[in-house]
Amino acid sequence: MPDIRHQLSISGEIHEVYTALTTAMGIRRWCTKNADLDQQVGGQGIFRFDYQGKVETIMRILNLQEPVLVTWAVESSFRPEQVGTLISFELCPGKKGIVLSFSQTGYREAGETFELMHKGWAYYLVSLKRYIETGQGAPSPDLNWNIMKENTTEFSCTISVPQPASEVFKAISQVSQWWVADVDGSADQPGAVFTVHFGTTWVKFQITGWTPGQQVTWQVIDCTLPWNRTDEQEWNGTAILWLLENDGALTRVTFTHEGLSVLDCAGQCEKAWTGYIQQSLFNYVSTGKGLPNRF
Repeated sequence: MPDIRHQLSISGEIHEVYTALTTAMGIRRWCTKNADLDQQVGGQGIFRFDYQGKVETIMRILNLQEPVLVTWAVESSFRPEQVGTLISFELCPGKKGIVLSFSQTGYREAGETFELMHKGWAYYLVSLKRYIETGQGAPSPDLNWNIMKENTTEFSCTISVPQPASEVFKAISQVSQWWVADVDGSADQPGAVFTVHFGTTWVKFQITGWTPGQQVTWQVIDCTLPWNRTDEQEWNGTAILWLLENDGALTRVTFTHEGLSVLDCAGQCEKAWTGYIQQSLFNYVSTGKGLPNRF
């Protein structure tokens, strides 16, 4: 099943972020000004938004582990596809402040609601970051999409190819044919674990989202990046999301590395990803011959 995942760094104290996630006053400063939220497990949160009229989403609080974890379950929503999904905020200290890892899991497909919520959560998490760092969030109804330009945490690039989505989806899973030749495990089924090797550099992924022909998510669960003098495990906790969409006679592929843009390796890694996606993967899908790295 497809999952929404975001990660970002926030300059502030971990208890400040936790309070912003677990109190009605906090929620009103970055998410929506019209919100009620209980402060105990089993309690309820009601989030009201101005979206094509007045709408609301009701959450049940499942888990509170101060100051590191908050989990909600969506009980009702103006978008029924959300009902039954789980929303989680995980907090941990990082080298650049607090690392917030967000997930919304349990969607049945990567459809219109999934896309809307993926974009919406990216915005609201940046609003949360802005609130903690400056004291000024951008909650509903006072949305300010310009904050996204200042605080992006992800890297994306796209390609469009004439092959059908089913073919492209299969090609993406054949990692050794377009990314790196040295691969342990496979990337061709939900829950699979695979490791890519670039000499002494290696990254281990687990497939945590899987909708054939539409979406797949690779979660980084471990890595060693010996060339990164700041942090050899800097990719840990980041995730790679692939979205496939019909675009007339073409299949549009959007690659996103969640959390990459705030890392020290961002410039180097973004340049490398651009080459692998727009040249090697494009060639492999189009001609059957990619340009994988070989050590």
